[in-house]
Amino acid sequence: MLESTTNEAIVVADSKRQRLMMSLIIIVTLLIGIGIGTVLSGGTFADKDDHRISIVSGTTIDPNGLSAAFSRVAEAVEPSVVHINTVEQATRDGFDLFRDFHGGGSRRGSGSGIIVDNAGYILTNKHVVDDAVQIKVKFYDGTELNGKVIGTDRETDLAVIKVDSKTPLPPAKMGDSDKMKVGDWVIAIGSPFGLEQTVTAGIISARERSTGESNFQQFLQTDAAINPGNSGGPLVNLAGEVIGINTQIATRTGVYNGIGFALPSKTAVDVYNQLVTTGRVSRGYIGVYPVRLTPQIARQNNIADGQGALINDLSDENGPAAKAGLRSGDIIIEFNGSKIKDERDLVNRVASSQVGSTVSVKYVREGKVYTTTIKLGDRAEINKEPDERLDRTPRFNDDEEPGGRRPQPGYKENKLGLELETLGPEKARRLNLGSLKGALITRVIPGSLADDNQLRPGEVIVSVNGQVINSEEEFGQIIGSLKPGDDVVLKVARYDARSDRNVIYRFVSFTLP
Repeated sequence: MLESTTNEAIVVADSKRQRLMMSLIIIVTLLIGIGIGTVLSGGTFADKDDHRISIVSGTTIDPNGLSAAFSRVAEAVEPSVVHINTVEQATRDGFDLFRDFHGGGSRRGSGSGIIVDNAGYILTNKHVVDDAVQIKVKFYDGTELNGKVIGTDRETDLAVIKVDSKTPLPPAKMGDSDKMKVGDWVIAIGSPFGLEQTVTAGIISARERSTGESNFQQFLQTDAAINPGNSGGPLVNLAGEVIGINTQIATRTGVYNGIGFALPSKTAVDVYNQLVTTGRVSRGYIGVYPVRLTPQIARQNNIADGQGALINDLSDENGPAAKAGLRSGDIIIEFNGSKIKDERDLVNRVASSQVGSTVSVKYVREGKVYTTTIKLGDRAEINKEPDERLDRTPRFNDDEEPGGRRPQPGYKENKLGLELETLGPEKARRLNLGSLKGALITRVIPGSLADDNQLRPGEVIVSVNGQVINSEEEFGQIIGSLKPGDDVVLKVARYDARSDRNVIYRFVSFTLP
């Protein structure tokens, strides 16, 4: 019995130890879970309904290290930065912040530049040397030499000038602007207001910023101080590499307001290499006005990924795209084997393609995919200077002034907030719209859906969701059949003196609320 009792005791003891071990494991597991939850939620008692936040310990930045980096960059790059003074004939009208007026029928200008080749080649802005009859280049050591223009590019506002130096000049290193990120430190060096070798610092505030001046100016935005006289000078990263050419500022006062724009080095290097090789910049051209593809138009054309470039209209009715069969409303989704993301992507791919080459283009029309080939033209031959003809809108009678006409008796505001009338042949001729048919917008209700989507009096709606309309009644029937949540895509036309046919098209799209 003793033996039996002893064995039973041993079994009971083992069983107690096992239960104890299991309890410990459970407790440890719970504690670990609580710990992990604490880390992830920021507090021991946090749960899905707890929206409290906590303060984390900050990382200490050594200001001496950052200061030393700025000093090293300035010391390395300043010898490559030049001050450019010009004298030009006073042939242009208007006030120019970059120039001072002096007697004798001439103007004096001031800007900056960057040495990019030890043989004396300097990169700057076109507007710095425009119309100059004399160019003086002052170097870091005080030496001054005459400069001559090698070539300019209006599309990017870049220019290359050259000086004849007896000794090699110190070129700057050109960095890769594509690697710059928002928040990266940068340094601007130049001669604002003639103050040579001025160094300012800031960060990259944004990328691919457009100011509307040109399709080929997708700027790096910075808050480093840039003022008149900085134009043509470098924007530099903390490795001492030039990643941009300071070109513009956004300002209400004419001077620095915290927003400056530098042309990326990737663009500048491409333009420079063409200018020093041929004296001009060659870009492919197909003759279209591409715009961003909206979600509504993408859905109506069965483009699931929403990528592509919509052709608002043809800029040249006899251009490469027209000859290839493309027309207003087509959506280019692939160019020369590469998928097109948006209108900027298309513009850049066309421009970087070899003039005279033949490329394949895949496009969508009314939901179906087609392929064609286009022989690229030369943009420089087509777009030598801006068209100075005014972009005019149709003239209305006194009682039809845009925004001033009152609703006629019995008028009922439609879903979009438009007052329309059928565009007849006589009125089309009077408005210089040729044989155009459709619904003429005579009034837009302020604050309406039409107003929000920038429809304007004088425009003519020619189709709704791909259906051609010839009258106000047809427009009303289609719009009246739509319900909240339905997409609306309007093709509208307006008078434009720059167009050979006096008419230019665009698309307006939205979803009914």
